[in-house]
Amino acid sequence: MNIKSTNSWGYKIHNKWDGIVGMVESGEVDFSVCLNAIRLERLDVIDYAANSIWTINLIIYQFYSSSIVSSLLRHTVTLNIDSVKKLEESGFDVGVENLQFVTKAIEKHGEIDPYMKRIIDKKINPKSEYLVVKEGVQRIRKGHYAFFTDPSTSYWIIKNIFSEAEKCDLSEFAINKPEATAYLVPKKSPYKKLINYANDVLMETGLVERELRKWYGMKPKCVAGKTKTEESLVSVGIKDIASLLVFLSVGVIVSLTVLIMEIIVHQYHTEKTKTNERTVKIYIT
Repeated sequence: MNIKSTNSWGYKIHNKWDGIVGMVESGEVDFSVCLNAIRLERLDVIDYAANSIWTINLIIYQFYSSSIVSSLLRHTVTLNIDSVKKLEESGFDVGVENLQFVTKAIEKHGEIDPYMKRIIDKKINPKSEYLVVKEGVQRIRKGHYAFFTDPSTSYWIIKNIFSEAEKCDLSEFAINKPEATAYLVPKKSPYKKLINYANDVLMETGLVERELRKWYGMKPKCVAGKTKTEESLVSVGIKDIASLLVFLSVGVIVSLTVLIMEIIVHQYHTEKTKTNERTVKIYIT
């Protein structure tokens, strides 16, 4: 078997297909050994075999620093980024994994979503935030950073460099609907039925599931018991809660003052009652 490689999945440029699509169309290769997103425009030149699905995820590390924790003690702050809109409105920096199918997916989403378009124009392009996966994961770990990535690769790195508590602070959401993918074959290729049959056998015997568990990075489970955010509560300094201590002290002083006044008033009324009783007894006698 002669395996050839390319750096593009296959896009139409100047009325000509490049990458895998172009290689299959021209007969340079008989079929692809990697899955390719199903596009209607590609059906004019190639065919698909053995369908599957994939998604692009946004991974966020939502870790509160001590200063933010102290502000949480004074008023409610919600940091729950679960949509592109909330990400655009947040103060998070944003990066994209520098893989062609990831960047293309982001660009395509930006054409239909105005919030994604603003993220691209204001947060990604000005800083050229197109990063290799390792650098993107390291920035996630520093906090206040969101990273568009293929989770199958980034989760391997996260698993190795994040602490158990830090893994508990990770959140993610998919930016695109699960998309159909398949292997590429030329039109009327005799390999299409063979690939479909082989894929069915691999699925039925569990070999695909086993290989996915081995090679496809899954989101690390939160097994630490406490998130990094929860652990950070013990590191809040006295100066961060000084105002609360002042309120508490004032409350204690006021409470003690009221208590002492109540005791004095009670003793006064008790003594007055006793005096009146003695006066009445002497008058009767």
